[in-house]
Amino acid sequence: MNEDPNCQLCQLHETAHEKSVCLKGRGERDAPLLILLDAPSMMEDRRHRSFVSEGAEYLDFLMSKMSLRREQYYLDYILKCYPKPCKQFGRKADRQQMIEACSQYLIATLQLLKPKAIVLMGTTACEMAMGKEKVGEFEGTSWISRDPLFRNFVEHVWITYNPAYGVQDPSETVGIYRTLYSAAVEAGLKPKWNKEPKFDYGT
Repeated sequence: MNEDPNCQLCQLHETAHEKSVCLKGRGERDAPLLILLDAPSMMEDRRHRSFVSEGAEYLDFLMSKMSLRREQYYLDYILKCYPKPCKQFGRKADRQQMIEACSQYLIATLQLLKPKAIVLMGTTACEMAMGKEKVGEFEGTSWISRDPLFRNFVEHVWITYNPAYGVQDPSETVGIYRTLYSAAVEAGLKPKWNKEPKFDYGT
């Protein structure tokens, strides 16, 4: 929305590739469904582009299985830079500061989209909303967010695993799909099963 490629609000810009600082979200401004992932992956950091990893392809596959087009949902990150090389990311207090710094971009996205439903995918996203990284405690259903930022726009959020985890463990696909499907219904998108799309899980 208003991403700044020269952003220096937190330590993440120091370790992300200089062309991959504050990567952009993807989607249309009138998308009723907002899907938030933890952060860009190593592949997205190296390619300097958002949502070009295998996990992003897996997510698009799941959405196409329910006959939803890309313009019907907006994808974005909780953290806008690839975090793994940053040593401070491993400390919760520092990670919270990073989340708070990046939240200015999330606020702008929420204000523009005014989504009807929000899905949080991954440990960092779960930590922001619920104060815990344990996605398994919240996966598969909706929850009232502890973070007032989300409560200003929706009554509750949906929580599930990061798409990359679904690629690594396909047995989680059913649960991830159900969560996305439920959120899509809440957003008024009327998903329906599509037999055509196929995904090879990297084989």
